[in-house]
Amino acid sequence: MTEIDIYTIVGSVVAALSSTKAWEYWRSRSAAKRKDDNLYRDDLRTEVANLREKLSSAHDRRDLEYRELNAQIQELIRQVSELKTQVLFLEQENQHLKQAN
Repeated sequence: MTEIDIYTIVGSVVAALSSTKAWEYWRSRSAAKRKDDNLYRDDLRTEVANLREKLSSAHDRRDLEYRELNAQIQELIRQVSELKTQVLFLEQENQHLKQAN
């Protein structure tokens, strides 16, 4: 093969790769790749939205549970205070009865 034949082959390959049909092929392939990328991003967006909804729901449940537990703690504090008062009066009455005997 001569040097001119090599240049002819290289020129033909370059011309074929830069032809209109080749250009359309590369452009359509690029568009298809972008479409796949967007499809993947859309799936991620949907998944993120679902996870945010679940997180918000879990946060709301936790907040409700926190309020219920706080109300229970307040009730227990009130009951303990009543019991302390009763114990104090019972101890005083016990002392009074011991002194009376």
